[in-house]
This record gives sequence, C-alpha cells and structure tokens, in this order.
Amino acid sequence: MELDAAYHPKIIGRRGAVITKIRQDHDVQIQFPEKGSENPDMITITGLEKDTMAARDDILKIVSDLEDMVTEEVMIDHRVHPRLIGSRGRAIRKIMDDFKVDIRFPNRTSDNPDVVMVTGNEDDVFDCKEHLLNLEEEYLQDVNEQMLMDQYTRAPSRSWENNGRGERRGRP
Repeated sequence: MELDAAYHPKIIGRRGAVITKIRQDHDVQIQFPEKGSENPDMITITGLEKDTMAARDDILKIVSDLEDMVTEEVMIDHRVHPRLIGSRGRAIRKIMDDFKVDIRFPNRTSDNPDVVMVTGNEDDVFDCKEHLLNLEEEYLQDVNEQMLMDQYTRAPSRSWENNGRGERRGRP
C-alpha cells in the first residue's frame, strides 16, 4: 500500500502505540520503508487477506482524519510560552488532550517567536485557540504585575543615594 511518508509518524504514533494496536487488533505484520529507500511511501501489510484489508482500512481512516485537520497560527507572546507548557510539558499535554489537538511552539531560531501552531479538527482548533488566548491574557497580567512589583521593590540606585561626591543626601 502506498501512503505519503508525511503520514507515517502519525500512523506509527507516540512510541509505536498506534501501529502496535493495529497489528494486535488484526494479527498482521506492518513494515514501513527504511530511510533512504527507493519507494519511501510503500507500507507492507502481511497476514490473512481479510486481516490485511481491515488493517489497511484502519490506516486509511487515520489518513482521512488527518486530511480533515486544519492548522492555525496563533500569536501568543513568547514570554508566556513556558507557563503554557508547564513543568515537563504537563500543562500543554493536558490542553492537547482536552481539546484533541496538536500544539507546536516555535524553536529558538524562529523568525517570529510568538507564532504557535495548533492542528486538529476545525472546531477543536478554534476552541483551543480561544483557550490559549485567554490563558495568554491572564499570564500577561501576571507578568505585568510582577514587573511593576519588581520596580517598586528594587533597591534605589547609587546616583539617587549619593550627591556625586560619595556623601549621602539628607543627613550629614
């Protein structure tokens, strides 16, 4: 069966979970092409004919679902990305699970560090985008409040304390 190599990672799934389930459900062997092979799109399914057809149908369903997905760019201030991601990515994984979407943050060398990509079903992407923008607004308020507090709690500068000759102003 030929299938665009771009879909292979999604069919394989995280740590092979998706492809392993298909193999077990249908008692088939599924082989993906080696990197650099002549035909990188060819997937080989081996087993009884009815089982291979059922496995093929499961794979084609995954591809169909992937083709129905949309990807949206969301502009989110890069200063709040760490809070969205959370400790070890827990917060962002929860958001992705809750909204059934995939969220990708820009890498350090990106031209625009604020662009976040959200991929999934159109309605789910819209809902997730709205949620992320609300979180950004909340977090930015916290960032601004923290900057204001830092400004007030910072030690006064030397030029304010001294009159330029090493003497303190005010008291002799």
